[in-house]
Amino acid sequence: MSVLVTGALGAIGSMVVARLVAEGHRPVVFDLRPDLELIEEVGDRVEVEQGDVRDWAALARAVRGHRVRDVIHMAAVLPDAAQRDPKLAEEVNVGGTVAVCEVARALGLRRVVFASSKGVYRRVDDEHGHPTYQPLTEEYPLGPDGVYDVTKLAAEQLGLNYAASHGVDFVALRFAATYGPGRMVRHGALAVRSAIVENAAHRRPTVLARGGDQLDDFVYTKDVAQALVRAVEAERLQHRVFNIGTGQASSLAAAAAILKRRFPDAVIEVGPGTDYGASGRYCVFDISRARIELGYEPAYDHEAGIFDYLAVLERRAGRGR
Repeated sequence: MSVLVTGALGAIGSMVVARLVAEGHRPVVFDLRPDLELIEEVGDRVEVEQGDVRDWAALARAVRGHRVRDVIHMAAVLPDAAQRDPKLAEEVNVGGTVAVCEVARALGLRRVVFASSKGVYRRVDDEHGHPTYQPLTEEYPLGPDGVYDVTKLAAEQLGLNYAASHGVDFVALRFAATYGPGRMVRHGALAVRSAIVENAAHRRPTVLARGGDQLDDFVYTKDVAQALVRAVEAERLQHRVFNIGTGQASSLAAAAAILKRRFPDAVIEVGPGTDYGASGRYCVFDISRARIELGYEPAYDHEAGIFDYLAVLERRAGRGR
C-alpha cells in the first residue's frame, strides 16, 4: 500500500515526499503541474500522476492504480490567488477536499490527512497575542477573514463531517508560521520569513519598516512534513484537529541576528514594532496534543531551521538551481 500526496510539488509537499521516501515509502505524487524541480533528489523513487484535485475520476484512478491506502491532501489555491479569484479558491480548496473525501469513502481508504492553517482562528488580540503570548490551543475561537482561510475552515468542517457521517478517518493539521526552501518560488511576496533567509544567502538586502518586536511561532517546513507523515502513520487518535508548530516564540529580528553570524556583511534591517504584514494571528501554538497523539516533536528550533535552510540552498546552488 502507498500514500498519495496532493499538491506534492509545492514547498511543503516536496518536503513531505522526501520524508516519505526516507521512511521507505514510494509515494504517489498527484499534482496539476509537471514541474518536478523541488523533488528532483528523490524523483526516481516516487510515482507521478498529473491531475486536477477536483477531478474525482483522476483521483480514483490514481488510488486504484497504485493501491493507495492513505492521502495527504495539500493541493490548494494560495492566499493571494484565492483573494483575487474566490470562485477558483472555493472550487479547488473546498471542492478538491470534497473530492478527496468522496474517493476515500468510496474506495475505503484508511485516512485522509489535511493541511490546514492557523488562519482558521480568529485574529489573536488577547492574552495569546502580544505581549504575553500564552500558548494557543486547538479550542481557540475560529474566525477566518481572508478567502484562503475561509476555504481552509470550510474544507476542515466538511472533512470532519465526512468523519462523523460517513466514517472517513479525516485529520486536520493547523500550521504555525512556516518557512523553508521553495516557499519563495511558490508563495512569492507572502513568504516574508523565507525571504529574509534567501536574501541573505544571495547577498540581497532585506529592509522592513516594522515588525522587529513581533513574536510568532516559526515552524520549519521539514517539521511540518514530519507532522503530516506522523499523522498518516499514527494509530488510533482521540482528536481530529492538531496544532503544528514549535511551541516557542521567535521573531524576524532573531532571524536577522542568526543570519548576521553567518553573513556579517548582510544588509538586514527590521524596524521596531509589531505586525510585519504576514497575518493578524501572531501567536505561539500549544502543541501538546500533537506530541501526545502523533508523537510529533519539532526537530528544528529557529536557529537550526535557518542553518538547515541555508544548507539546502547551498546544495541546490551546487546543482545549478
